[in-house]
Amino acid sequence: MNSAGPDVFWTLVAERPRLMATKSAIERTRQSLHQNGTARRWYAEVEKQAKHLLDLPPLSRKWVHDPRETRAAPLPLVRPPKSSHGQAAPLDVARLFCLRIQTLGLMWLLTNDPRYCDRAKVELLAVCAFRDWTDGKFLTTAETAFGAAIGYDWLYDVLTDHERGQIAQAIVEKAIQPGLDEFDSQRPPCWATRAINWYLVCNGALMIAALSVAELDPRAARLFSLCRASISTGFHEYGPDGGWVEGSGYWHYATQYAIYLLDSLATALDTDLDFDASPGLARTGLERGTLDWHNCELNCSG
Repeated sequence: MNSAGPDVFWTLVAERPRLMATKSAIERTRQSLHQNGTARRWYAEVEKQAKHLLDLPPLSRKWVHDPRETRAAPLPLVRPPKSSHGQAAPLDVARLFCLRIQTLGLMWLLTNDPRYCDRAKVELLAVCAFRDWTDGKFLTTAETAFGAAIGYDWLYDVLTDHERGQIAQAIVEKAIQPGLDEFDSQRPPCWATRAINWYLVCNGALMIAALSVAELDPRAARLFSLCRASISTGFHEYGPDGGWVEGSGYWHYATQYAIYLLDSLATALDTDLDFDASPGLARTGLERGTLDWHNCELNCSG
C-alpha cells in the first residue's frame, strides 16, 4: 500500500463502517460462513456469547463479574481466575466492554438482527456516560477508547444524530484529550517511551479512536500524528526475527492491538504507514519461547 503523507486524513474513507468491518469484509465473511466449516463453528461460539449478552445489563463502574461471561472470554482478564466472580477492576470493565461491542456489533453486521444492534447501543451509551475512562492506568483509557471507537463506527448508520454526538464527545473528551495531555506533560508517558507492550496497545487504540472521529475535531489529527511517531518504536520490538522480549502473554496482547491498527489503517486510509515493513513483524506468528524478563505493570507504575 502507499505510504501516507502528513495530511493522512485527506485519504479517509467516508463510508461507514470503515474500521476493519467494512461492508466488503462483512460480505466476505458471510460467504465464508457458507463455504467453511471452521468459520461456522467460530460463528456459533460468537452467536452463543452474543445471545447471553442480550440478557445482561450494561457494564457499570461497580460491575461484578458474571462467570458465564468471563469463562467465555477468548482472552484472560486482568484479574486472576480466582477473582473472576468478584467486583471487576476498571481495566476488566474496559476489556469486557471491548469484547461486548465486538461480539454484538459483529452479530449485528452479519445478521441485521435488531436485537444485537439495540443491545450494543445500550452498552456503548452506558460506557460513554461514565465520568471518565481512567483509573490511574492509561491502559484503561486506551482500551475503553478502542471499544467506543469500534462501536461508534460499526453502529454509525443506526445511531441518531444525538447519540452520535454523545459518543463522539466522549471519545474526544475522555480519550483524545487525555492522550494529548499525556504527551504534553513534563514527564512523557511510559507507553510512549519504554519498549513494552503498552507501546502498541495505547498508541494503537488511540490512533483507532482518532480515526473514528477524524472529521469532527482537529485534536484527533494531532493525537494521531503523535501516536504515529511513538508507535514505530513498538513495531521495531519484533526485530530481528519476530520474537517479543516480554514473553508470549504480552506478545499476544501487543500483537492483538498491532493487528487492530494495521487493519483499521488499511480500511480507513488505504495505507499501513509502512508499519508492516518493521523488522521481524512478518515472522512474529512463527516464533516461540520468547524470554519473559520484565513486567510491564512495574515498568509503567514505578
